[in-house]
Amino acid sequence: AEKGASPERVRTGLGDLRKMLDSISVLLRQGKARKLSMRELVKQVIELNEVRFEFHGVTVSAPIVTGESADFFVTAPQHLVLSALNNVIDNAIYWTGYRHQRDQEPQHKPALLIKSTWSEENGGAIVVADNGTGFTVSTADAIQPFVTKRVGGMGLGLYYCQLVMENIGGKLQLFSADEARDLVEIPAAFDGAAVAMHFKNGE
Repeated sequence: AEKGASPERVRTGLGDLRKMLDSISVLLRQGKARKLSMRELVKQVIELNEVRFEFHGVTVSAPIVTGESADFFVTAPQHLVLSALNNVIDNAIYWTGYRHQRDQEPQHKPALLIKSTWSEENGGAIVVADNGTGFTVSTADAIQPFVTKRVGGMGLGLYYCQLVMENIGGKLQLFSADEARDLVEIPAAFDGAAVAMHFKNGE
């Protein structure tokens, strides 16, 4: 509308948008909560993206899967947590690949890290860090609907993740990788964005 689109284009866009938001609301309502191993859930999301990792040349390091960082358990609908984590992984794949294509640096190889952290006080968190461009908008704006710098993106991925985390009593935090090092140990090679999914009911 701000760019002077025709009324018909605006109507079509609003119709598409309503369908998309309706599908999100259905996802948030469905599914029974059950006890989930975050290690097993991370394994599952890695398996779901194996073909994409290979196609885009992304190296994945997952200390939670190898046992180098702790497993913890969360009571939540599996499909919600899986889809939220998958959205975070999808962003990491895109932006680390974008940086690789943009900068054409031979030493830069797309990579992401999936690590857990746990404390009695704060519960458990899954942190996904990458070596992409980092957030190109403020972290406050990045979780708002329709805010995106991604070509062809709708700007709903992180907004959806935030809805999921709020729905299950957790929270989503966005950082630069440097800022995330206050939360969990992250190797220097991961110098892009970091996303933490905090689960308050983790054990």
